[in-house]
Amino acid sequence: MRIMTANIWGDYFGNAVSMRETAIEEIIRKYSPDVIGMQEITEGWYKSNLFENLSNDYILVEGVVGNYTPILLRKNKFEVIERGWEVFLETPDSSKSITWLVIKDKTNKKNIAVCNTHLWWMERGAEDEELRLKNAKQLFGRIEILKKKYEIPVFAFGDFNSKENGSAIKYLSKNKFVPAYKFADKYTDVSSYHGNPIRGKDNKYHGNKTKNKISESLDHILTFGGNVNVRDYIVVEEQKVLDATDHSPVYIDAEIF
Repeated sequence: MRIMTANIWGDYFGNAVSMRETAIEEIIRKYSPDVIGMQEITEGWYKSNLFENLSNDYILVEGVVGNYTPILLRKNKFEVIERGWEVFLETPDSSKSITWLVIKDKTNKKNIAVCNTHLWWMERGAEDEELRLKNAKQLFGRIEILKKKYEIPVFAFGDFNSKENGSAIKYLSKNKFVPAYKFADKYTDVSSYHGNPIRGKDNKYHGNKTKNKISESLDHILTFGGNVNVRDYIVVEEQKVLDATDHSPVYIDAEIF
């Protein structure tokens, strides 16, 4: 099973979706994930051609109108057992939320739970770090409910706005919910965040690779390990991604026992 997380850069800065949607679609088609957690899906992204163009292969699970953190599921591969969406209670921003699903793989009949999320983003100091920690605690509360109710593997992924030494990831790791690259047979040792692409004189966006290591990543895929084998943990660094968004998609290839 291939799980991807992708913050595709909301059009908050005059960075029109129309200039970038083709690149995002091409990356999704190329890497062909089974589950995709997306962040910063603004009204502009919903009105774009992206989801319509992918609709032959994927179903969009958003739960509510205006969900900035929807999930794409490969069509005909999964049965949705349970689903939900919740905004973080401590942060005054509807874009910071959790979309969660319990799904059954129709091929091997195994169930997993997946949570797509986007944590608080500001960096003003201890106050904002505390808000991310509160977000992480709410997320972990949902994870525990799903794990105990179904006794199945749980994955959470998204833009945590937290490096590995940040309070959110440290809290989750302390509770044995760990970035999946630590279990992986192979991983890309590079940060998922590479910074905003810059519009050039040609009126196109251009981005650059980062030199930062994986410990500086803001985007994570986490799991408890156990009955999960993570073969690959890959950060996508193709130029079209660097030009289209400030965050590189991250994916894992995992086997469920």
